[in-house]
Amino acid sequence: MKKEKKDNETASKKAGLAAAKGKTKKPPKPPRKKRKKLLKTPSHIIRLVMVWTYVILIFLLSMPFMTTTLYIRDDLSIGSDLSSATLRYADQAQIDQAAEELQKALDSLKKNGEAVPESSSDVAVSSATFDWSYHITTGVNIDKIMPLITKSKELNRNEYTEASVKAVNEATLKAQHLLCATVTISQSALQIVLGGALNDLPSEDVGGIIVSGIMMFALAILPVVGFFIATFDKRSHVKNVYTAICCPVCIAMIFFAVYPTIGLGAVISVILYILLFALTAGDIYAIQQERYIMRHPELEAEFTEKHPQFVKALINYKAVALKDSIEEQEELERKAEKRKNKKARK
Repeated sequence: MKKEKKDNETASKKAGLAAAKGKTKKPPKPPRKKRKKLLKTPSHIIRLVMVWTYVILIFLLSMPFMTTTLYIRDDLSIGSDLSSATLRYADQAQIDQAAEELQKALDSLKKNGEAVPESSSDVAVSSATFDWSYHITTGVNIDKIMPLITKSKELNRNEYTEASVKAVNEATLKAQHLLCATVTISQSALQIVLGGALNDLPSEDVGGIIVSGIMMFALAILPVVGFFIATFDKRSHVKNVYTAICCPVCIAMIFFAVYPTIGLGAVISVILYILLFALTAGDIYAIQQERYIMRHPELEAEFTEKHPQFVKALINYKAVALKDSIEEQEELERKAEKRKNKKARK
């Protein structure tokens, strides 16, 4: 009993000292109210679709924008017309002779006295993707000629004299012609930005290559800018104005840069830009209707019956306005309490 009495006295003394020093426990703060989740309005849904469409357009820059299949004619020139390509299979003797000629041309290569810088054509060729196909008759052995063709394709032609390179090129074309070779060339938008469009090379139009590269660079930048605008512009028409201008400009640049060798990436991009343009018209209408119902809350019953989706904007507006007014009132009360405490201390 004495021990319990001492403990009680000690506790009461500590409580008295704490009260004297003003160390009273503060009352617990009331739990914060969870913010009411806003409804998804038509303009909000359209904006999200626009954002994801821009993301897909950025991804499509890595897909082939330019694709063409070339054949070797009988005169050893290259073209895209299948009717002028060779359709005759070579026998073993012809293939062996072509292999010997190619081997001789490779052995006769002569080094340049000085390094020759890469031309714009070389850069464009190095940035493209080549898919070769060969067609031979049964029973023909090509184990000897194929490594020679591969070696010829991997040569750095700038290191050798023009005459020796010309001989290698002719021997390689002859060998590929006998094997009924076809090549599918493709370039993505990013590859065209780095090296220029390959479809401008036959005429060696350096200006055309540069223009194609500039247009593809713009095609890479414009959807990135559109993505950021659509992400952060939630209520105004800035994203719609930008998209309405961006879509026709991008479609025109795609056709000018890669036509007529339009690849899958370019086709899908054109379709998505048309979709974006339609979404822009829909978003303009949705924003206008939502602003109208927010300015005329008395029409809520009429809109609920005819256009219930647009009433969500008014419901959100009321919820946000009510929350703001409550927070403003709480802030005023806190300031008044602080002023009261300061006067009491004085």
